[in-house]
Parts: sequence; C-alpha cells; structure tokens
Amino acid sequence: MLNSQTITQWIAVPPTPTLAGQVAFVARGLRNDRHSSRPVPQSHVQFAADLAKTLTDTPQAAKYVHPGEDPAVGAARPVTGLSPADLAWLDRLPRDPAEMTYDDAVAVAAMHASLSSMTSPSDKRLVESVYRPVAELHDAAQAGTVLAQASAPLPPVPSSALPALTDAVAAEAPALTPEESVARASRLLGDALAARQAARDAKLAQAEAVVSQAQAATAARLAVRRPLVTAPVPGRQRPSVADGAAIYKQRSAKRP
Repeated sequence: MLNSQTITQWIAVPPTPTLAGQVAFVARGLRNDRHSSRPVPQSHVQFAADLAKTLTDTPQAAKYVHPGEDPAVGAARPVTGLSPADLAWLDRLPRDPAEMTYDDAVAVAAMHASLSSMTSPSDKRLVESVYRPVAELHDAAQAGTVLAQASAPLPPVPSSALPALTDAVAAEAPALTPEESVARASRLLGDALAARQAARDAKLAQAEAVVSQAQAATAARLAVRRPLVTAPVPGRQRPSVADGAAIYKQRSAKRP
C-alpha cells in the first residue's frame, strides 16, 4: 500500500518520464498484490492507476538539438591553426546564421572548439566571429523551447488523490477519527499542490531568465561590433573571410 509521503511526493514533483515510469511500475504492483500482510486499499490502486495514465498521456516536448552540444563538437581534436581550405570554406558560409545548415553549424562549432586562444589567437578570433552569431541564434531558440515547455499547463491531479491520501493517513494515525483523517489529508494535498505550483513557477522564472540572457548577449555583441565588421569594404558587399586567408598566407610565408 502507499503511504502519505509517497502520494504527496508524486503530486508535488514536476511530471517527467521517469516519474511516469515509476508510478506505472508501482501501479502494476498494487494491482497484482496478493501477498501483502494488509490488503491494499482500492483507493490506492485507483490513484496509482489514474496518475500513471495521466503522466503517460502527458505529451513530452522534444529536446532542442543545439549544434554546440552535438557529439562531434565534444570529439573535436585540438589543431594548431586553420588551413587555407578551412578559410575558403568559412568564406563560403552564409553570413546570416539562420541560413546556415545544422551540419555546417556543427562543423563551425567543432572548429571553434578545436582552436586554442593560446596557440592560435588570430584563427580563434576569426572562427569566433563566425560561430558566435550562430551559437547565439541557437541559444535563443533553445531557451525559447525551454520557456515553451515551462509555460505548458500542468497535467491535472486525479480526483482519486484525496481518497487515497485519506486512507493512507488513517492507516498511519489510527487514533484519528474519519473526519480528522479527511482534514489532515486535505491539508497534505493542499501543501503538495502548492509545492507543485511553486516548482512550476520557479522553472518558468528560470526559463524566462535564460531567454533574457540570450537576448542580452546578442544585443551586447551587436552594440560593440567594430566598424570593420559592420561597414562594407570598398568593392565588396560584405567583409570576407578571404581577408583572413591573405593574412594567413603572409604569416605562413614568414615561418621558416
């Protein structure tokens, strides 16, 4: 049988696939219990089954796939610098991060991770200038996904919660009258529901803060952008990574 602490914890915590699996497992055990020293109250069997169904039926939002979190980025090996082929590839990428494919974004993120500011400062800055807008775009999209998930309404608590909690309280405190058991169960249920709402509100506030941080990061980057980046180069529609290639060739020519 269930105790009051288990019932209130199931109600208070945010719904997750893990919780759904746990409740479903317990529900099957209660339904098939034939060896308990005390009979399982029907209210417990009903509540566990109802909650398991509610949690299972609650749609789970898909996780946003951020290019910077792709396994390929974590597997990137350190390099000492960019090759002319790397520079030419960077130059062919769209300057609008929204137009960059996921695979290209992952490749840029891996390139960024493989370079060190200590050994290749200029190359690191060059890739940073390409990757940062891409990362900010996906940071904002990821934060928006988390915010949408946090804003989703909580699934309803089954009406069988109060009878189940009342039977649990009565078993734990046999000296209570039926009316006192109902009163205590009602207070426990109210506390669990309040904790549930508080957890949702905290998650929502955290998601809103992440969205604000993502927006602030983009605004800050655009505010301090240098004229060289924003102003068109004479004879060219936009600054080109090919400029970096020329610098790379000059630097390579000076090496012994």
